[in-house]
Amino acid sequence: MSTQRIPFERQRQMWIDFYHQYPDAEWAEQCQQQIVRIDRIIDFERAALDTPSPSPGPVATMPAGPYAERRFMWLGDRRDIRIDVLRDGITRLAKAGCIRPEREQQDAMRRGLGVDLNDSERHSGIPWVYWLADDAQLHFLIASLWDMGLIHAAGGESAKWPTLCGLFLHPDGSRHTLKIRTNRCKNPRKRKVISDAILDGLGFVSRGS
Repeated sequence: MSTQRIPFERQRQMWIDFYHQYPDAEWAEQCQQQIVRIDRIIDFERAALDTPSPSPGPVATMPAGPYAERRFMWLGDRRDIRIDVLRDGITRLAKAGCIRPEREQQDAMRRGLGVDLNDSERHSGIPWVYWLADDAQLHFLIASLWDMGLIHAAGGESAKWPTLCGLFLHPDGSRHTLKIRTNRCKNPRKRKVISDAILDGLGFVSRGS
């Protein structure tokens, strides 16, 4: 790729595409290593050029375009979680009023969590996902999926919250900021909404029950 002078940003996307095309654990790990390596190079270039990072800043702003800027990597296939289990959970999140009910929004969330179903999805932008519930509930959802080992992010642990901010929007269309990483959900009722909708079902399957 480097000998062909392919820009690093494009190389990064190509490795993400490779990751989704070949569902093999060893290959997935190699792809993730390459993505992390390229992320480090990109970060070094930005620092050297003293250019601002596209990561969300401390002040909420409107997104620059119609498509999400980041996506998670789905690791549920390693636990034999069928895609319909994830889709059912997302549908229940929509019925609970956490995301918009339109199929496009439900598909966007599925893809944002790392699951594309065909080449068309793999090579097209993902619409932003409008999160309608509390910020703390979104924190709880992503933190739980991460702790369950069902999602990951290019760049590792430090990229978890920037990835959230590059995928989800507030109901008014403004961006989430990195302050969300400290917004833990302490309300049992609000945690139960997320658990009942999606986490319990995914956890049941991932444990092999």
